[in-house]
Amino acid sequence: MRKPVPLQLAFAMALSPLIAGFLGGMLVSFGLSFQLLADFTVLETLRTGLVTSIFGVIIAVFVCYAFGSPVMLAAWAIAHFAKWRTPLGMGLAMSGAGLIFAVLYLFNGRLIMEDVGQNPDIALLVTLPAGLIAGYMAGWFIGQLGYTDTAPSETVPGVNA
Repeated sequence: MRKPVPLQLAFAMALSPLIAGFLGGMLVSFGLSFQLLADFTVLETLRTGLVTSIFGVIIAVFVCYAFGSPVMLAAWAIAHFAKWRTPLGMGLAMSGAGLIFAVLYLFNGRLIMEDVGQNPDIALLVTLPAGLIAGYMAGWFIGQLGYTDTAPSETVPGVNA
């Protein structure tokens, strides 16, 4: 079983919305720019994705801190008390939170579809994997930095915790 390191766990929890917002903003911005391939070259499409990702990351980081933190905190609590404290377990719990956040906020909130005027099917296909990947990486970071393995001297023989 892994035990929390309080200061590192607080640091990881404070940085996890930044990681999720950065990755989610980049993936959504680049994913939505691939719609331009029908009219532009690959280089122009990638350049457009890079420029829009700058603004997308700024917005996504703010949105993750403001609105995604409660969802991430709930997923962390589920993973922590279920003893899924490995980077893989915490990443899987947070990827579920990222998927829920993408569905609730980005899809049902129609943030992308109404403001930018994109096709809702493309936006859905881009935001769901972006939420999964961004949530997984944020959870992996929390599991890697915020917890450490227990030493054999700290465990009780015969007790499976």
